[in-house]
Amino acid sequence: MVTIIQDLPDFSFSSTLPNLKFRTDFLTMVVKFYRHNEGEKEELFSEKFAVDKEGVIEITTIGELLEPYLEKKLNQEFSYRIVDAQEEVSKTFRVQYCRAEIDIPAAAFLKNFFLTTMQGDKSILLDTPEFIHFYEDTPSSVVAQVVYDVEGVIQKEEKILKTQTTAHVINTLEVSPYLLEKEGAKLIEYTIKADARSQRYIIDYQSVEARPRLLFTNSFGCQETFLCKGTLELESKITRSAGWVNSQLRNFDTQEERIYKANTGYMTPAVANWAEDLIRSKEIYLLNDRTPGKEIVIVDSKVNRSMRFDELPSFTFDYQLAQRNHNVLLFKEAGRIFDASFDITFN
Repeated sequence: MVTIIQDLPDFSFSSTLPNLKFRTDFLTMVVKFYRHNEGEKEELFSEKFAVDKEGVIEITTIGELLEPYLEKKLNQEFSYRIVDAQEEVSKTFRVQYCRAEIDIPAAAFLKNFFLTTMQGDKSILLDTPEFIHFYEDTPSSVVAQVVYDVEGVIQKEEKILKTQTTAHVINTLEVSPYLLEKEGAKLIEYTIKADARSQRYIIDYQSVEARPRLLFTNSFGCQETFLCKGTLELESKITRSAGWVNSQLRNFDTQEERIYKANTGYMTPAVANWAEDLIRSKEIYLLNDRTPGKEIVIVDSKVNRSMRFDELPSFTFDYQLAQRNHNVLLFKEAGRIFDASFDITFN
């Protein structure tokens, strides 16, 4: 007889999946895990286990077992099957990919929040591409509550961005500011609402230029944009291999390593919490206008914060191109010694 001591929840984040613990009257039992895909079951794991002295078996690190499959499809249905010599116990459960530990149930989080660690207002530029990602149980609509400045008069409008979302999948929707611009009006801010979820975007007209502009994969496996409004420096290291050829010293090989040193600029505490998701991301691309460009890798970072109420944190990090060849000429970024704010300051 199989007795479940600690079961898996019906819906959970991969980062918070508990151990599966059960008891049997027999010495061994077989445990199998399956992935469900369009009505078919794919076996992921099958193992025979021996009980401990109390007749108990505990399966640990289930999230790590399922995570490689969830990276390809972020929200999936799985099941387990426990078989001893007398009976069989099985259960189907759903898992959402997540690398962060969250202290509220997955179902409650997905109902009330977008798939991001950002829990505050986001400051963006007019030409920044923006996306929201969310999981729906029931179809709903997505609206934008927009604030314009029309010749000094504030006007508010509500625009429907999507009339009906898709249930039981992750919905991705572009909410870039250029989609909400209106002739004769200056876009000030807008708030995206999808049921109980809400995200406010504030247009930054003070930061003339932001470099680098990054597209990164967050802790939920979804892509977000981040603008660094601080300094950007370049340090180039060249390793030379030299030798004598026909009595002449020659460099027969050179290897260049370019390291870019970026600063986020000053951030609010909420943005700083979210920026840590960029620092820990495993997939980051440079943004060229609205198009993903070269992939980069963060090789070092400095993240310091304190409990001072008046602190505006800023992070620094070093990155380099993911490719071997660092001798890259980027025409869209070439030709400037100073950033664009120099022209405004000294005109």
